[in-house]
Amino acid sequence: MKNIGTIIFRLTLSCLVAGAIMGTTFILTNKAKRHNEQLTEQRVMLGLLGYSAAHPAPASLKMHEIYRYIVGEGDNTAVGYLVPLAGSDNAWAFLTIDLDGKLLARHDVTLAPEQATDEAARQKAIAAAVGPE
Repeated sequence: MKNIGTIIFRLTLSCLVAGAIMGTTFILTNKAKRHNEQLTEQRVMLGLLGYSAAHPAPASLKMHEIYRYIVGEGDNTAVGYLVPLAGSDNAWAFLTIDLDGKLLARHDVTLAPEQATDEAARQKAIAAAVGPE
């Protein structure tokens, strides 16, 4: 019983050190991990289209990500799509389409390509473009 304070202190210290090491490792490797996931996803998409290292995709082939959202409240449900626009890397459009396929609204969104992979950055950019509705 005499050493209970020492045991508690040592366990707390070892947990803090382990947490600091794990947190630092996550911070240093998270960006590379997301980049590798994106490259793997592109490789899979090209593979599904029939391209491989032996049969590479043509240089003119461009692949873009489209992000889908459910928009609305109650009975006023629609689908929102965040799509890249041609001509600029930072230009996107947020299209709102009702469930019958009718275009309800189009909002221009400014979003850097590296931010597009981050869910929080996308939602912030969409909220800034759409505004309070």
